[in-house]
Amino acid sequence: MNYKLSLLSILFFVVYGCSSVSNENIIVKEFSTSKPDNAYISITNNSGTLSRFSFKINDKFYASEDEIKDEIYKMSDQNKDSSYFYAWKFLCNTTYFSASLTKENWLLTPILYINSIGYNTCGKQSIVLSRLWEELGYKTRIWGLNGHVVPEVFFNEAWHMLDPTYSVYYMNSNSEIASVQELMDNPDLIANPKTVIGKDYLFKLKYSKEIAALYKSKDDNKIFDYEKFNDEIDEFIIELPPFSSLEFPGIFMSDPPIINKIPVPYFANCRLKIPPSWEGTLKNVLVLADIKGKGIIRIDDVEYNIGDRKLKNKISMQKSF
Repeated sequence: MNYKLSLLSILFFVVYGCSSVSNENIIVKEFSTSKPDNAYISITNNSGTLSRFSFKINDKFYASEDEIKDEIYKMSDQNKDSSYFYAWKFLCNTTYFSASLTKENWLLTPILYINSIGYNTCGKQSIVLSRLWEELGYKTRIWGLNGHVVPEVFFNEAWHMLDPTYSVYYMNSNSEIASVQELMDNPDLIANPKTVIGKDYLFKLKYSKEIAALYKSKDDNKIFDYEKFNDEIDEFIIELPPFSSLEFPGIFMSDPPIINKIPVPYFANCRLKIPPSWEGTLKNVLVLADIKGKGIIRIDDVEYNIGDRKLKNKISMQKSF
């Protein structure tokens, strides 16, 4: 089993209510495990107060979007002029293509997408990469190719396309990264390239006539605007109630949750155990996968009995975060 992402979902156990959260200093801890498939780390809060913290495991997870940018700069050896390339490479290395968990925009928040989900459709992958490029100071735009979606970034006074879905870019006649327009005008840059980028399992598809045809059909190719939204999630924080524990990474669900009739792909879960007597409010920056135990939980100002079918339906819809 591939554990490139060590954490996707979080499971809550038992009673849920209302309380306030104090503004303590946030503690960051780092952990590592050589065998995440059969070993997990448990953190227990033995105090009588709520604990807030962030963590890393196997050098993954980012406490803030600034940490993501720092990782990209680190990959580029602090050469900010090449950070556009390493942002693309970073996203290719940490996420993958699959059916989307939800159509809602909260999924596109980089810290949530990279830390907790890790997969999406080509269109939403392109939006996340564009958001990273914009955070790094670049101008970007996104093309719809009627069958595929790709982003472009503007540098050296020209547009350049780097595809996060297929982990590929194409070189033009000047040995520079080609733009979408150049690929539309000369699809042989794809089907008969002078330079190829990595021979992975998608190699034949990347340089196929089918992909070239998507660019060649100019009439249905267009730049589109995606909806801008304000981030409500800009840091990765875990809240641990008194006398509760957090366990990660592990496989704590016998079956993956079903989203739009498709099992959600995941590598591991994070499980939060809460004592039966606890009542309060939690805000954790992970996607909720399941809730087990006894009691009442309130989500989006609606109360549910834990174990009730309405709660399972609420979780599976994932329309809000």
